[in-house]
Amino acid sequence: MRKTAQFNAGLLSSIKDLFLVTDPRLKIVLINDKAEVFVPVEARPAMGRFLSDVGHAWGQRRLLEAAQKAIDNSEVISLSNVRFTTPDRADTAIFDFRIYPVSSTEGVLIYGREVSEFVAQHEQVQNSERFFREVATDLGDALLVIDSDHKIEWINPAAARMLHLDDNSLGGNWFDFIPEKYRDIMAALLENAPGGDTQQTPDEIVFENGGHKLRLETAAGGMLLGNSQRKFAVTLRVVPTSRLVARDALRGKPKLENKIKFLSQVIESIPDVLAVVGLDGRFLMVNSAFADMFREKKEVLIGKNIDLLHADSGPLVDLASVARDGFFQHHTTVKNLHGDTFKASVSGAVVQNGTHIGYVVTVRETETEERNRTYEKRLLESQTRTRMARTVASRMESLIQSLGDSLHDLGRNIFAEETRSLWTRCMAYCKDLNLSANSLHMYAVDSSVSLQACSLRDVVETTVGQLEARGFIPPEVSLDTSVQENMPALNADSGHLMMILWHLVKNAVEAAALNPNGGEVLVRAFDADIDGSHSAIIEVLDNGPDYDSSDTEHFFEPFYGTKPGGIGLGLTLARRAILKHNGRIGIQRSENITRAGFYIPFNLTPKAVARAASPVK
Repeated sequence: MRKTAQFNAGLLSSIKDLFLVTDPRLKIVLINDKAEVFVPVEARPAMGRFLSDVGHAWGQRRLLEAAQKAIDNSEVISLSNVRFTTPDRADTAIFDFRIYPVSSTEGVLIYGREVSEFVAQHEQVQNSERFFREVATDLGDALLVIDSDHKIEWINPAAARMLHLDDNSLGGNWFDFIPEKYRDIMAALLENAPGGDTQQTPDEIVFENGGHKLRLETAAGGMLLGNSQRKFAVTLRVVPTSRLVARDALRGKPKLENKIKFLSQVIESIPDVLAVVGLDGRFLMVNSAFADMFREKKEVLIGKNIDLLHADSGPLVDLASVARDGFFQHHTTVKNLHGDTFKASVSGAVVQNGTHIGYVVTVRETETEERNRTYEKRLLESQTRTRMARTVASRMESLIQSLGDSLHDLGRNIFAEETRSLWTRCMAYCKDLNLSANSLHMYAVDSSVSLQACSLRDVVETTVGQLEARGFIPPEVSLDTSVQENMPALNADSGHLMMILWHLVKNAVEAAALNPNGGEVLVRAFDADIDGSHSAIIEVLDNGPDYDSSDTEHFFEPFYGTKPGGIGLGLTLARRAILKHNGRIGIQRSENITRAGFYIPFNLTPKAVARAASPVK
């Protein structure tokens, strides 16, 4: 008997899992050392005691009910994830139990295997997956997960709203939702979807949404998962749009490392300026767009505190407000690590799951957007004025030609002095109208620059001669010219130069004619060094009356004029031609003299002309 007991005790001690046998009343008959670790000291030895009397671990209601059920129904009962804590509560373990009925009269055998490590890993994967999926669900950008057969696995709410999709769309072919003309583009995006940290250049596609065309910018990232199945994350955003928070995770339960790697690729594929910040305000992840905006490599920003990028007083992200409201957005001044500053809108949200807390932050530069809006507004206004000028000029040229011909024929039959004087004034008005029509036509048709060697002396003398021949120089105005001797040839468009000089001299003559003491106009040309560039300078000076200083900022605006009968295009056309020559123009008043002058570099090249002619925002 003693040897049998010793053998049983040795056998029980060799079992590394929990082992316990009870009688039908759940009184402990056998228990091994591993199982007795969870029995309080005062209840040891446990044999002979009821299961409910040997501590909170073995006395759990869930375990007692399962043991009683195994006895009552003579069936094997399984319990998963049962948490056991030692009596001193120093250690905790998780077990899976199998409870076997010995017989209806002999009780149960309870066998427990520890699964603590497996459960901890499983919970870590589940928490991480839930955290990243919440990030993807909260994205402002539309995001879809596509499998290797181009079937839709998952869509976030933004994609559902944007493309009118629902749960019934899951499993459908992604290409069925794409207009036929853009399917080749989408196929190429998926085929060339990058892996790792490579950033893909987005393509644009157009969707029909509620009867309206929706132009979207789309990009894709892909990777091979552990089961050798390739999956793609497709992002869509309205063009243009604010850069919104975006993160994504794949479905399923691959390894956590693959999940994080794939999420990094998704973030990298989104063109928004995006970063993930930890609870302490340090960068955990940034995409290339974020690094490019702040002129730093991604690895330099990782680990830095986000407040280093703040130029105003106070934090860039108010963590207390974020924790309270779950979202933040404000306009502030941001700086990069080199000290350069710019205005920006900073927004983002907090995502929290258990012990995981993070902030997804987007930064949108507002100064560039404001400049772009201003530029687009001015461009639209300019295009509208140009179309109107072209239409009016075309109509005026036809009418003026008919009017001139009729007046000319009428003049052959007018002999009375008073009537003849009236006819002469009408002919002068017709000439002014013709000049206005020509100005409108020149404004509407923006001619290109044709560079050739020009003599400034010839340009000045030819232009003044044409003004005199057409009667634009009244006898009460004295006009002189002064061109520097041995002036080098200027590489410019002679037609443009004469047009510029025509308008400047004509304006000066008309102003000087208003001087009761006699008008004087001087046209002079000379060379000088302007900002290190050898340049030709042409000035037109007159002693006409002073002008309102408030008019100065409007001198070069189209259709702004102060002279009766003028249409306000002369200085506009002159300035446009000068800028095409990479030059500058200005007007100033000093000591009762108005000086209108401009300069053009001597070393002007076709490349410089092309650069000056290109639109700059």
